[in-house]
Amino acid sequence: MKSNQNCYLDANFLIAFFLPNHSDYEGSRKRMIELFENYKTLFISWLSLDETMYKICTISNRQRPEGQKKKRPKDFYNLYMNMLNFILSNPNMKIIQFENNHIQGTKNAIENILNYDLDPHDAFHYAIMQDLNVNCIVTKDKKDFGKTGVNVISF
Repeated sequence: MKSNQNCYLDANFLIAFFLPNHSDYEGSRKRMIELFENYKTLFISWLSLDETMYKICTISNRQRPEGQKKKRPKDFYNLYMNMLNFILSNPNMKIIQFENNHIQGTKNAIENILNYDLDPHDAFHYAIMQDLNVNCIVTKDKKDFGKTGVNVISF
């Protein structure tokens, strides 16, 4: 039975979900099915998408055979568009940003760095979650997000 609860998707989950040769690919696929079944809305921030696209490129380049030309972000255009189309075709997935006060959201992110000892990216992810009153995140980063008191779901 689907709850009225929403959940935020961290970049490391999206990377594993969209990169077939990722070691957590199968686990992320299984978790996504559970998320669709159990959560009202799955929030993805522009920040998560940016990190996902960047990391897919860098991971792919690290794994390329020796002597193979380094790929540029534009070489992943089709994959990026497939990611976006997947998100847009699922009615319970929503791309978000700060929906209330952007300045206050940015201040909250900076406060999150101090209060929870988070890296800036994680501090912004958490500030976006705070802005939307989301208390659940899918991530492999339990060590950091666990400090905030949110429900951390691994994959």
